[in-house]
Amino acid sequence: VFPHIEPATVTNLKFDYADGKVTLSWDITGLMDEEYPDYDVTVHLQGESDPLHAITVQEEKAVFSLTLPRKYTVEVVPVIRTYFGRSSTVIVTITEAKNAPRSVSAAFDSPESVTVFFVAPLQTNPDLKEEGCEVNVCAEQKLSKKCRKKKLEHGLTSASFKVKESMKYFTTVKCKSEE
Repeated sequence: VFPHIEPATVTNLKFDYADGKVTLSWDITGLMDEEYPDYDVTVHLQGESDPLHAITVQEEKAVFSLTLPRKYTVEVVPVIRTYFGRSSTVIVTITEAKNAPRSVSAAFDSPESVTVFFVAPLQTNPDLKEEGCEVNVCAEQKLSKKCRKKKLEHGLTSASFKVKESMKYFTTVKCKSEE
């Protein structure tokens, strides 16, 4: 009888964006004793097949530059010798807005629950001081009425949602602007 072995899987993929640099971090599950994977990290412009960046790292962290205001798809794959584990993908959106939320990330509390975290922009307009942000979780990339949304009070910087296991989701955080 052979034991059931879970495949090496990247989980809790998060990113932080500051000063033109993206810092990715993640967890890994399903490793056997004395297994130390490399991680292939690829960055694509949304909808493009040729990678902008393709790097291999040996720890659960990667840093690279992105400066153009666009949407990027970032994939992390664990590699153990010639075996490729289960990957994880995150969409990184770089915006030009000075008052856009920063460091938007998502963490799965369980396979059916995700929490979206962000750093709210500094609000200097006294008429908008008490306005919070709106967090959307959607099954497709564009915002629609089908998206689940939560309006947060000023000062709150995370929202939790129930999701279906093994489905792809997109998140958008919008905060009132000074315009």
